[in-house]
Amino acid sequence: VPTMSLAVYPVRSTLPAPVSGKRDLGAYASTYYDSTMWLASTALAWKINSDWQANVSYGHTEKRIDSAYETLYLTSQSGGYSNRLNPFYAPTLTYDSLQGMLEGNVHTGAIVHKIAAGFNYQTLDRTLNVTPSLSIFSGKTTGNLYQAPPVLVDTSNVNRQAFYTISDYTQKSVFLSDTVAFAPHWSLLAGLRYMDYENNNFAASGARTSHYHKKPLTPTVALLYQPSSQLTVYGNYVEALEDGGTVSNVYANANTVLAPLKSRQVEFGLKADHAKWGASAALFRIRRGAAYADYSSNSQGIYVQGGELRYQGLELNGRADLTRDLEATAGATWLDATYQATSPAIVGNRIESTPRFQAALGVNAKVRAVPGLSLHANASYVGAQAANSANAWSVPAVTLASAGGAYRSRLGENAVSYRLEISNLANRSYWNSTGSNALQAGAPRTISLNARIDL
Repeated sequence: VPTMSLAVYPVRSTLPAPVSGKRDLGAYASTYYDSTMWLASTALAWKINSDWQANVSYGHTEKRIDSAYETLYLTSQSGGYSNRLNPFYAPTLTYDSLQGMLEGNVHTGAIVHKIAAGFNYQTLDRTLNVTPSLSIFSGKTTGNLYQAPPVLVDTSNVNRQAFYTISDYTQKSVFLSDTVAFAPHWSLLAGLRYMDYENNNFAASGARTSHYHKKPLTPTVALLYQPSSQLTVYGNYVEALEDGGTVSNVYANANTVLAPLKSRQVEFGLKADHAKWGASAALFRIRRGAAYADYSSNSQGIYVQGGELRYQGLELNGRADLTRDLEATAGATWLDATYQATSPAIVGNRIESTPRFQAALGVNAKVRAVPGLSLHANASYVGAQAANSANAWSVPAVTLASAGGAYRSRLGENAVSYRLEISNLANRSYWNSTGSNALQAGAPRTISLNARIDL
């Protein structure tokens, strides 16, 4: 499914009518996307005594992508576009993680401290093919979303053996937390993580283009009040370092690896869990470093970091047993997401791809006449979203329905489960906002089947 860029789309225009996710928009017969991943992990747990236990784990992951893909640059409300091909994009990611943790109880008089301490060591290396010249980006590639795509021939000259290391990461950390019940119904969790984070980025020539090395100390604090075993009221504060990501190929500084972003989150909420119903509510505010597309110096856009994003809102969730065999679930989120302290042109603008309101409603029914069989149906609503940091366009709201069933049985002495899921039940056509200035056609009605056997 090709990405549709709004980089050259008329400002403040309504988006073209969405096309079906079943529609083939590929102008090149040779476009493809192949992904292969290997994962190996192992762990050792040791129960030292009744109060203390330790564990250590190691994981290795390797992911390889081999693809040729198109980007459609929308040019008019009537569905016109120009086509651009990346004839070879083949990154490889190699990830290793080693973690050890010691958990136990320390008694100080009548107070019990639940201690968790440990270390984590992670490395990530990413290689990339030497990027070829993007081919055929001219008037000959024009097409229309509602017509058959033009038939084009790839004229690029690609060296499929030329690769280089584009980035490497090393993250070392140690952490310590203490959870203590200091009064009836009250408990406090306090933790610290010290991190040594280093990132190197390279050009195809092997020259290092940027270097990032920080040693942040990030705290976690949570206060909990439990007036009963079914109700918890809490407040927490968390700081973290997040991956800055890699710039998409639609921007002039494609494949640039961005520095990590620091985030801070405050949350207050409550959770109730009863036999026949449960509910939760949370008020939250998150502040994190901003990244956005800047078109002031380049018409293709340069993806940059600067300033801050602020997310604040309310999230509600609930479940209820309507009868012995029928359960209902519901959830809703109100979100105010804006740019803060960044480029004056976008301060106060809504963050792209973040709806103001989302909601979901579902039911799950056991079929008593067929033991092991259950049926479910769900509806979800996603509100309108800004399509870029300038808020030049709005992606319309959409409501989607899905349904399915599950059957659990036995095969000899083994438990077996089968699942059927039908998403986008009404086969609606809609736009997905996939980032700044980027759209994709929403998935059409999709039927999936799977089976699982527990050995």
